[in-house]
Amino acid sequence: MKPARLLIILWALLIAVALTAQIPEPVNIEAIEKIKTEARSRRSQVKDVARALTNVYGARLTNSPNIKAAGEYARKKLMEWRLDDVHLEPWSFGNGWTNEKFSLKLVSDPSFSLVAYPKAWTPGTSGPFTAEAVEAIIQNEADFDRLRGKLRGKFALILPVPPPRPPMTTANKRFTDDELKAQSIPVAAPQTPAPATAQAATEPEAEAGFFAWVENALSAEPAKPVGPVQPPPRPAGPATLRITRERVTAFYQAEGVAAMIEPGPGADGSVLAVTATGEATPWKKDPKLPRVPPQVVVTADHYRKILDLAKQPNPVLLELEIRNSYHSQDPNSFNVVADIKGTDKADQLVILGAHLDSWHLSKGATDNAAGVAVVMEAVRILKAVALPMRRTVRLGLWTGEEQGMLGSRAFVDKYFINRLIYQTRPGHSKPSVYFNVDNGTGAIRGLYLQGNSGATAILQAWMNPLKDLGVSTLSTRNPGSSDHLAFDGAGLPGFQFLQDPIEYETRTHHTNLDTFDQLLEEDLSTNAAIVASFVYMAANRDEPLPRKPLPKSIKPAGSPVP
Repeated sequence: MKPARLLIILWALLIAVALTAQIPEPVNIEAIEKIKTEARSRRSQVKDVARALTNVYGARLTNSPNIKAAGEYARKKLMEWRLDDVHLEPWSFGNGWTNEKFSLKLVSDPSFSLVAYPKAWTPGTSGPFTAEAVEAIIQNEADFDRLRGKLRGKFALILPVPPPRPPMTTANKRFTDDELKAQSIPVAAPQTPAPATAQAATEPEAEAGFFAWVENALSAEPAKPVGPVQPPPRPAGPATLRITRERVTAFYQAEGVAAMIEPGPGADGSVLAVTATGEATPWKKDPKLPRVPPQVVVTADHYRKILDLAKQPNPVLLELEIRNSYHSQDPNSFNVVADIKGTDKADQLVILGAHLDSWHLSKGATDNAAGVAVVMEAVRILKAVALPMRRTVRLGLWTGEEQGMLGSRAFVDKYFINRLIYQTRPGHSKPSVYFNVDNGTGAIRGLYLQGNSGATAILQAWMNPLKDLGVSTLSTRNPGSSDHLAFDGAGLPGFQFLQDPIEYETRTHHTNLDTFDQLLEEDLSTNAAIVASFVYMAANRDEPLPRKPLPKSIKPAGSPVP
């Protein structure tokens, strides 16, 4: 080939590539308007679904009777809406747990009502019993010697009083334009995500610090982030033992304490309690052979009163009763899965989801009946408007999220990753994207980009017809601790929606105040329209969404097994 002709061909290719790069991402405005209209119609069921999950089925701890009833309700509702292949997909979990009766009283002042709750999967007591409450805080090696032989049969007050959390200054906190700008990428962003600014202190870090205080305040070390990050190897040798929750709980058990009592950080009357600690997976243990003492959380103000009394000369007596049921007949939990079948790309998937399970203190409204109601309403809308979608839309309602994204990870492992040999499965090429809803009741303001810079221009184009609904931001932050990580960690595009905070982290998340009356119906309806729009655009795009590089720990299917 002559050099001149070759040069002409190269220039033509460069021009073609440049023109292709300038073609805007197509958006079907008419279809998006139909979705918005259906979301605002009287046919909306977002409030009814949220009310049923909270006020009818209540607290939905994984593998409890309540979560099973809620899953059956969701299955029947999705069948009523005529989705395809609606089913419950089992995965191995362990024992369910339900608290049947709980009482904690101050014997010297029985009229004083202590606000307290048992931790999930905590052992029960043999009826009500009375014992002395004593300070038993362990923060260094000397504390073990100080307390050894002095705790048998007593209630151990195991933590210092937490620093006060300021009360809410506004009832419903929403992001300001400046706050959104501080964490967003510019419209003409380079293909590398910008670093988060100091002003945009992330919610995940704030959450990590908060929950790390609960779990790590036994030691004097700084709080460490929580979530999917694996803990560092423990130092070897008795001289370098760390003061961990597991070690301290084993000490209390060996010393024969009657129960462990700790404060629940909170403000405005909220108290937080999650899983009994000291065992990595208490739901997999034999309930007849408890290896930890009963564990109770008391609101911070009331805990302060008990701790102050315990430091006085006269003993302070408490009466405690915990009666539980362990549900061990079937160790399997489940995910609720349903499809809307696609057309010419039906073998490819657009997945949306939210976690159905909650903690046991309240009704699990903002965490996460709100998200479940939104994604269920989103698929109802898509089914109702009957717009053709090229890819199959798959809904997943996960359980076990609160125990470490277990249900969504089981789903990803079944279809996309062979975790035994850390290789992709043949189905790994099928998902185009996963969208997750799990940030409370607040309005959706955008998405967390999750480091997927290749999807920036696409997602920005998809936000344009939704700006009238308040959607404007692609956040540079990478939020942790929800089900999108199961997909993102497997090399699949997984995104979490960015929502207004309202009172989520400050008042309702994992607390006794997470009730139906905390939900904002207008926000939920708007969110359903937004989620349905993103799903519709992803389902009809010519190409799947760009992917980040496959994690180094995962190899393509067929790779040599070490």
